[in-house]
Amino acid sequence: EAFVAGDDLDLAKLLSLLRARKVFRQTKVLYPTDGVPPFTVGSVWDFAALEKRLGVSVTNIPYREMTDEMERLMGDRAESQRAEQETAELIRKADKSFIDEKFVLRNVLYDRCIRNLMARHGCNSFTIDCFEFCPSLLPQRWLVTPCLLHALFGNEGIASSCEADFGSLLAVRLLISVSNKSPHQGNGDPHGPGLFHINHSAPSMKMNGLDQPDLPYQLGRFVQQGWGTKVVVDFMNNQEKTVTVARVDPTATKLLVCKGTLVGSSGWDHDNLGCSVVAVIQPPPDKAHEFLRRRMIYGNHLQWVYGDYGRELREVGEMLKLDVEVIA
Repeated sequence: EAFVAGDDLDLAKLLSLLRARKVFRQTKVLYPTDGVPPFTVGSVWDFAALEKRLGVSVTNIPYREMTDEMERLMGDRAESQRAEQETAELIRKADKSFIDEKFVLRNVLYDRCIRNLMARHGCNSFTIDCFEFCPSLLPQRWLVTPCLLHALFGNEGIASSCEADFGSLLAVRLLISVSNKSPHQGNGDPHGPGLFHINHSAPSMKMNGLDQPDLPYQLGRFVQQGWGTKVVVDFMNNQEKTVTVARVDPTATKLLVCKGTLVGSSGWDHDNLGCSVVAVIQPPPDKAHEFLRRRMIYGNHLQWVYGDYGRELREVGEMLKLDVEVIA
């Protein structure tokens, strides 16, 4: 295998892309599940092929193991005191909070639970299916949702995804690696002529760069009862408006990339419930319908970062022997 640096791809950039490929191939995903198939349409399903071809491994653990760890933490006073300090700092830094501190504390403990399980199993990425997790009644028992985890993991460059969507997780891993920024992810849907929006309560504070100051953020609640901590970011309150959207298909052989312009956002300063942190994106002229039709092949969840990384994604995708489709 040989790569040649040149004027159009200098040595530093080439080495960073090779590093991105290496990080991708070392992805090890913790996936708590009791065996219920993911609700998400378009997720990667063949984990054996995924590991054989791309090096990405998936470790399934039963809900009982997750339950034992979470309830151990909830009963450990020293762990609770550490979580109280983290909770206070998270609330202190927030522009505003629409959720009670006791509920934020529970989600900080759940974050610690998942990190402990990742360390136990040698994993560096995470997903869980909300549509399996919620009917288990564990979120109601613990007063948590996974939303805050995605924000905190993203802040550290750790790939995670909503709803056990592995196509989403793989795209998140690629976007973080090529941009050194945390992404926002969510459902991709039409938003009027020539536009689409991405909506989940899963932004991060490090969307300008993992080594840059946090974006301003607020804390919200996911459910009517008041619990379920989530982060809200005002995407339009940022100088950068060029964005890169990406998605890996269910066979993990194709990568879809779209360059767009951020033209709107919502969720800031509102006590909204559920998934309600929205980015409105304008793709290249006359490309919105084409891009949204590709969801039938790639899946509905989309991921995006600030900046134009289409070329980098094409290069690293080809290094991984993925078929790369760029809409720009």
